[in-house]
Amino acid sequence: MGFFKHYGMTNLIYFHPADADKGADNTLIYFLAHANRKAADASWSGFRADPKWVAAKAASEKSAGGSLTAPNGVKSVFLTPVDF
Repeated sequence: MGFFKHYGMTNLIYFHPADADKGADNTLIYFLAHANRKAADASWSGFRADPKWVAAKAASEKSAGGSLTAPNGVKSVFLTPVDF
């Protein structure tokens, strides 16, 4: 969460599916807010290149014995807020 905040992303909510067959044990879903799409692109570019993040990710994957995002990878969906 600190890395996201450092790069201008607003942490909103984190959760995982309740059902085992939907990934309860290995899926993290989270919402982040950005000022706009351009700001999001800049934030993610900085985040992915941050040496501390690269090292933390490598250490986590080493501890886990492999990729933390395999086999489905990371999926991003941009949403537009509504007025109600």
